[in-house]
Amino acid sequence: MSSLYIQDPWSIEVLIKNAFLRTKSRLLSYILLQLLSSVVSSIVLVVMLAVGVLLVTGLIMAGQQIAAIIVGLLFFLFIVVVSVYVTSLFQFASIKTVITDETITDTLKSSWKLLYPYLMLTLWQGLFILGLLPLGVFTFFIVPVVWSVLFSFTNFILITSKKRDASILWISKDMFLSRFWDIVGRYILVTLLVSAVTGAIVALISFIVSLFGVGLVSAIASKDKEATQSSLAVLQTLVSLFSNSFGFITPLIVTPFYTAFLFEMYKLIPLADPPKKPKVWIGIAALSVVSMFTIFFYGYFVYALPEIVNVSQGAKNKSLELFQQQIQNYIQEATQRAQTYGK
Repeated sequence: MSSLYIQDPWSIEVLIKNAFLRTKSRLLSYILLQLLSSVVSSIVLVVMLAVGVLLVTGLIMAGQQIAAIIVGLLFFLFIVVVSVYVTSLFQFASIKTVITDETITDTLKSSWKLLYPYLMLTLWQGLFILGLLPLGVFTFFIVPVVWSVLFSFTNFILITSKKRDASILWISKDMFLSRFWDIVGRYILVTLLVSAVTGAIVALISFIVSLFGVGLVSAIASKDKEATQSSLAVLQTLVSLFSNSFGFITPLIVTPFYTAFLFEMYKLIPLADPPKKPKVWIGIAALSVVSMFTIFFYGYFVYALPEIVNVSQGAKNKSLELFQQQIQNYIQEATQRAQTYGK
C-alpha cells in the first residue's frame, strides 16, 4: 500500500524528489546566470550613466542649459527602460533555465524571443492586481493575494505552450483552481520543511564556528590575557560575516528548488484551454484602474498643477519686483550723486 502511495505523482515524496533532482541538475546554470545578471546589469548601468553625464555636462559647458535638462530627462527614461529590459530578461531566463535543459546561451536567446510577451503578461497581471487593491482594503488584501497565487503558472505556460496573449492569466487561474488545496497545501508544507532545514543548518554551523572560536579565544587568552576582548570582537565579526554570507547563498539554492517544485505540480495538470474568462473580476479591475488614473490626473491638473504654476508665477513676480526695486534704488543713488556734484 505504501509503495502505491509513493508512486502517486502527487505524493509529497515524489514531488520533492523530482524537484530536488531538477534543482541538482540545473543549479550550476542557475547560479552562473545570476552572476552573469549582476555583472551585465552593473556594466550596462555604469556605461549608460557615464554616457549620460558626459552628454549633459557637455551641453551645460556649451551654454545649452535647457537642452541639457531635456537630454538628461530623456536619457533617464532611456536608462529606466533598458534596466527594465535587462532585469526582466534575466528574471525570465532564471525561471526558464530551471525548467528546461537548455544551455545558458540558448536560454538567453530563447528568453529574448519571449521577452516582449513576458513583459506584456507582467503588465496585464500588474494592472489586474492593481485594480483589485481597493477591494483588497476591505478584505484584508485577501482578494489580490489569492489572485496573485492563481497566476503562479503564467510563466510556465508561456514557456511550455504556444500561448502569447493575456489568456495565459486565465489558463493559469483555471489550472490552479482545479487542484487548489493540493497545490497550496504541498507548497506550504515544503516551505516549512525547507525553512526548518535551512534554519537548522545555519544554527548548527554557527554553533560549530562559535565553539571553535571559543576554543581559539581560550587558547589565546591563556597566553595573552589582554587579547581576550579583541579576540572576542574578531570572533563575533567572523560569526556575523558567516551568517550574512549564508543568508546570501541560501536563496541561490532555495529559489530554484521552489520553482522546480511548483513546476512539478504544474506538469501534472492538463492545460485549461480555452479558459473561463472572469468577466466580472475583469470589469471590477478595469473600472478601478480607470477610476484611479482619472482621480490622479484630475487631482494633478486641477489642483496640483495650478498651484505649481501659481507658485512659479509668484516667484517670477517677486523677482521682477525685486529687479524693479533695484533699478529704482540705482536711479535714486545716481540722482543724489548728480545733485552732490552740482553743488
